[in-house]
Amino acid sequence: MGLFVNAKKCELIRHSPVADGSPADLQSLPGVPVIMDNWTILGSPIGSSEFCRAFIEKTVFQKVDEAASLGLSLEDPQLAFHVVRKCVSYCQGVYISRTCSPRHSREVLGACDKVVFNAFEKIACFTPTPLQWQQASLSTSRGGFGLRSSAAHASAAYFASVKACAEADEWDPHSAEDFDFVICDIRSSTDRPHWGRNDSFSEVSQHDISVAIDDRQFHLLLSASSKQDCARIYSCASQGVAPAWLTAVPSAYLGNAFTPACFITALKMWVGAPVCSEGPCPRCGKPMDIGGYHALTCKSYHTWTRRHDTLRDIFYYFCQMGRLLPKREPLIPTEQLDHNTGTVRDTNTRSDILLLSTGSRPCAIDFAVTSPLQPLYVNGAAKETGYAAERYAEEVKETKYASEFAKLGIDFKPMVLETFGAVCIKGKELIKFVARSVASCRNISVGTVTQRMNAQLSCCLMRYNAHAIMERDPPPAMADR
Repeated sequence: MGLFVNAKKCELIRHSPVADGSPADLQSLPGVPVIMDNWTILGSPIGSSEFCRAFIEKTVFQKVDEAASLGLSLEDPQLAFHVVRKCVSYCQGVYISRTCSPRHSREVLGACDKVVFNAFEKIACFTPTPLQWQQASLSTSRGGFGLRSSAAHASAAYFASVKACAEADEWDPHSAEDFDFVICDIRSSTDRPHWGRNDSFSEVSQHDISVAIDDRQFHLLLSASSKQDCARIYSCASQGVAPAWLTAVPSAYLGNAFTPACFITALKMWVGAPVCSEGPCPRCGKPMDIGGYHALTCKSYHTWTRRHDTLRDIFYYFCQMGRLLPKREPLIPTEQLDHNTGTVRDTNTRSDILLLSTGSRPCAIDFAVTSPLQPLYVNGAAKETGYAAERYAEEVKETKYASEFAKLGIDFKPMVLETFGAVCIKGKELIKFVARSVASCRNISVGTVTQRMNAQLSCCLMRYNAHAIMERDPPPAMADR
């Protein structure tokens, strides 16, 4: 064939039970190194369990440990958390999970998860309980921090990789190492005992299996939580505004930055860790609770007003960018029922924002923030995402304003948020409408505008929630620590 092999650039890899020595048929290839049993290719080990574990520890665990140490060297906890979530957590173990059997990798990946736990512990300045860490390990769409467990999702990555290669090259996936073991592991972690029977794996991706694993962990978390914690978790699991503060770029220019004390308080509040001391509220004298419910709903010290007005101003700014001709708190003459006397009287109603250019009728928008933990809504909020926001929008805002604004030819849309970020249905529709208007005016994608709106609203909400707690129960001074 005219092919001359350069022995210096070749390796002969041979799997054999023979530990030492080269086979006789290799004597005709002098200078070619022979690798027996344990070897690596493209950054992935092939060989015994001991060799694979040692390789993964050297190439993955050490990188995770070093990256976590570098992330913790940042003085800002928001930046440190962003680095750990994006660069240290699950992402470091994805490649090795796809190329190496979980039987070899899970032990080392579990050690990597422990490094992430320790890093979060130092960033958040508290040790989460097993249930709190279970929530933190969920994806942000399930109310977690996105600190996914590499060990828990290793089987999903390996299965998807083997299945894709088998389909591309037309070979039996069951011939891959530990494929049947992985199927049993996925059945156990997703609580689907009949999954994959008769090789019915069509159109199953790593994402699909990981979502199923997260879903089971989410429901296990709910089953082990109290009614108040279930209401909080469901509110955190609302997509859109709720988790956007966790994924937003930590930029003061974009309005997404937190002070260190605010960010740490927000992390604790998100997973239900104690954020207040029990005792009388210094602003109103009523008893406070360790979860911060009273602090977030206390009417004293204008906490509600500042949170409400800042949320409104952010939304007003985007309405201006979309050329919707917004007016802030215009006086609109309406008739209102006096609940004390039962009479109807003429009054001037202030909508938070009035949009004059909507393509149809003007639209009045009214903002409000409610808590899913309040006694009136907690039973429903513990079973359904966004229950408190939806009930408050319908029973309070629309009942009070919708009919009177309709008589004036004005549409009314409530923008009700829960303290953890869930938004009522009409509020979500408003965000989409304004995002489309801004996108058409600024020649950028609707998704980009929606992401920015969600991030600014979410960061604002969580900042003022943290302010409400710290104004009533400030963190101890450095000298007291």
